Amino acid sequence: MTTGSRIPFFISTRQKKSSKMTNVNNRQAQSIKEQADIFAFANTQIRVKEINGQIWFCANDVCRVLGYESPRRAITMHCKSYPVPNREGGGNIGVTNVKLPTNKSFDKFGTEKWQYNDVKFIDEGNLYRLILRSTLPNARKFEDWICNEVIPSIRRTGSYSVCAKEMYGVKPIVFEGQALFPYTFALQALGYSKRSGQVAKRKKLYPSGFVKLMNRNFITPKFFELLHSMSQVRQLSMEFSNKALELKGGR
Repeated sequence: MTTGSRIPFFISTRQKKSSKMTNVNNRQAQSIKEQADIFAFANTQIRVKEINGQIWFCANDVCRVLGYESPRRAITMHCKSYPVPNREGGGNIGVTNVKLPTNKSFDKFGTEKWQYNDVKFIDEGNLYRLILRSTLPNARKFEDWICNEVIPSIRRTGSYSVCAKEMYGVKPIVFEGQALFPYTFALQALGYSKRSGQVAKRKKLYPSGFVKLMNRNFITPKFFELLHSMSQVRQLSMEFSNKALELKGGR
């Protein structure tokens, strides 16, 4: 057996693992891309999707902010929906269902799987109808936020804020004018472990990089860049180790 024949088994095993990881990362990127944009108002998420050039809002999120006890009842009573026969893909205008990745699980092989659920969205006109019929004082602030900040900025830049751009395939949320990134999605995009011990350790070392919002951990763009730099150093270290083993096996 030649020295060259000993090397491929070690390398091919790693290549298969790398290929599997690439496929997983592609699925993660696709699921992240399909998610709605998330904005934060009064510590509550507002999911927004652009559909056929129009801005749509998650009905349940809007109803929660405006104090409606039953979103289904509020939508039925106050929102208007009508079919458009010639609309591409069919469906209604005013109220529509959008399939979003909502729950993630792993099979016995560790492969990531997303469950897609229908989430009800309403258009801009129905958003205003719900605002006008809300009795909460906060409704006026919500209307100002939507009218004066969110919608004009989306129409002008394609996102809520110029600074709220994707980083490494991860969509941000915007809270009080600051772009924040879901911590778990950031870890997935960079290939980090999500074990609680490491999360707690990072939060202890970099407290200013984390923001607790809506019972979830978010990170700042600066800390996201730091994580990315650390992942590149780790990748270079792994490549150096592999090269060293390859040279050693070739002796």
